[in-house]
Amino acid sequence: MTGDKIIGLDDHRPHTAKYFVCMTCAKDWIAVAPVNAGLLECPKCSAMAGEVVKPYDIEWFKRFMRGKHQKRRTYVLLNAARIQDD
Repeated sequence: MTGDKIIGLDDHRPHTAKYFVCMTCAKDWIAVAPVNAGLLECPKCSAMAGEVVKPYDIEWFKRFMRGKHQKRRTYVLLNAARIQDD
């Protein structure tokens, strides 16, 4: 492994763990990212469309539910509620 593949976390602090979802294909995942990170690359479809799940933000909710894969999108919202209850 070469040194150009190593990313120093100190250069990207502070960071946090959040529940993300791809707005394109509805793949969900937990990611550790810088606090001010923008869109993340989806691990499934590679779209730069990964956003923090915000089920109580009505504008985010409307944008999210307009996409394909409605069943998967519903599961993401159910998971978000479960995660927030813990």
